[in-house]
Amino acid sequence: MPSPSSAGDSTQLGALAVHLLTSRYLNDVISSNEWTVYRNAALYHAYASSESVSLADAKDDACDEWKEYCRRCFVLDKNWIGVTRVEPDTRAYCESSRDVHRFKIDEELGLLTGWLLWRTPSHYARRYTHVEYGHGYLVFDRAAGQKEVWRLADHVDDSVCVSAPDASQINASRIAERAYGRSGRGCLRPWTVLTTPDVTRFYRVVYPTLLAASQNTAYLWDLPSATLVQTIHGLQASHAGMEPLGEICYVDVNTRHVVLCGENGVRVVGREDNTVVLHLSGQRGFARTVLKPEPTLGSDRIPLTMSLQTEVTRSAGGHRWGQFRAAHLSGSGRDLACMLADGRLVLIRDFESIADGNLSVPEAVLEVDLTHVNSADSDEATYSHGLYVLTLDARERGLAESSGQPRPTLRTYRQPCGAKSATRRKRRALNLRTPLLNAADIAVSWLPRLSDPTVLRELGCVQLPRHKVSVSANVYRDDPDYYEPDVKNYWTGGPMFPPRSPPRDIGFVVCCVDFSAPESPENSS
Repeated sequence: MPSPSSAGDSTQLGALAVHLLTSRYLNDVISSNEWTVYRNAALYHAYASSESVSLADAKDDACDEWKEYCRRCFVLDKNWIGVTRVEPDTRAYCESSRDVHRFKIDEELGLLTGWLLWRTPSHYARRYTHVEYGHGYLVFDRAAGQKEVWRLADHVDDSVCVSAPDASQINASRIAERAYGRSGRGCLRPWTVLTTPDVTRFYRVVYPTLLAASQNTAYLWDLPSATLVQTIHGLQASHAGMEPLGEICYVDVNTRHVVLCGENGVRVVGREDNTVVLHLSGQRGFARTVLKPEPTLGSDRIPLTMSLQTEVTRSAGGHRWGQFRAAHLSGSGRDLACMLADGRLVLIRDFESIADGNLSVPEAVLEVDLTHVNSADSDEATYSHGLYVLTLDARERGLAESSGQPRPTLRTYRQPCGAKSATRRKRRALNLRTPLLNAADIAVSWLPRLSDPTVLRELGCVQLPRHKVSVSANVYRDDPDYYEPDVKNYWTGGPMFPPRSPPRDIGFVVCCVDFSAPESPENSS
């Protein structure tokens, strides 16, 4: 069988399904070479990262064949974009306490079980503390700004001492041990307390690194050794025409870069030499290409997930970005996503192409405008509410046709004469593969049931593991005004709240939507 790079469309799951149904000869060939065919399909659709990856390394659930693994991945992708007839499963956690402000999910260890495994003593953590977690390390801050680090007890080697918990941690650990034991699933042990000379309000854990930033200095620790490995000074420096970042409101990190999101802009700093490799200005920045999702009309039923049509606009000027709120690196470390204060999303694929001077910021950026949807009854723009899910490689994963949506509508506005041809000549001369995100590659879905503005204003936290979207919210307020005894609450899966019943105790629970709900093989092709 040919390699996935040379097989072309024949390795697409959609094409394979057609071959199996329309050609007895191809059916026999595919069936006789099933392992190789579907392994190539997994590579083609990016279900496996490389040709050296085995099925055991690629899969994260119980399946023994590449064909079944591809089917499950394809169904998962279709569930995310809201184009299947199967309703995702929903479930609520922490309903007894209803006091969840921040949470993290360890899917690999399966620690979200529905029952309490371990906890610190009451009132030990400060109110509304921020929580980070990665590879068994739990980090949260104290009122005075120090960062407490705890580690899963089963990962701790008592024969090796590399950290120094303080007395407060040790006392809290002894109290927890009396209730839950010294080790076991979900139990944690104190690891260390990290301090800085100034207040570091924003921090992020990407194993093995903890990044914490004050308004002018960033500190990076190696968590396993509990040592400070790097310090970056002068975060607000306004050199090379860059305005100061302003108040820092979000940070991210990987092995190569540190991302600093301030109200006035975003900077990506190289860890090798502490130099700024990318600066996005809120006052001057704009995108030439804007993607605007629109709701799909014509149905009275409110699904849990709705696929949205998209319209693309292009212009020479653009809408200036203004203030930033958050910035995240992709898992590959090549791409950057930034959220603006007004709800727009700025996406850059291969941001280092800007640093290398191969593309300008407006050329490299795709902006997704989530600030409004068009009203069905008027030409006025009305603000939308809810959670949106963007799949940035929909075409690569074979989802472009599955969505049932037309390709994005393109509207082009005037741009400077010769700009497009000059850009093409430059790319051709440099022999570059364009890093631009293509709007046709993006699928946008919406979770309309969580659209109550009151619920959204109180949304505490959102997590996005591979199979689920999880939020901490008071979703009981999202029950409709009517009551049907056999209808479940949209998110918790429990009985709907009768309007005339005694009011529920207001509080936050963790609500999960599981998009890996199984679908029968005949519906997955």
